[in-house]
Amino acid sequence: EAIQFATQALQKAESIAENVIIIDAQNGLGLIATEQKQYEKGRAYYQKVYDLAEKTQDWLILTNTLQHFAENYEQSFEYAQA
Repeated sequence: EAIQFATQALQKAESIAENVIIIDAQNGLGLIATEQKQYEKGRAYYQKVYDLAEKTQDWLILTNTLQHFAENYEQSFEYAQA
């Protein structure tokens, strides 16, 4: 159900161009994918968050996203990338 609700939130946020909700929804989907061991899918969501945060110069979100990337790579045993 979490995927369904996060996807709905993402679609609605994109339709009104609400960056904060877009970031939150994509981040949530990235976390879910990572927990489900779908590491590349999780990183794809994190990359979208990173790109949007970089564009809006939201340094806190950038920092948190880098942490999520590191955790994702660590869980997939890609230590050099982490």
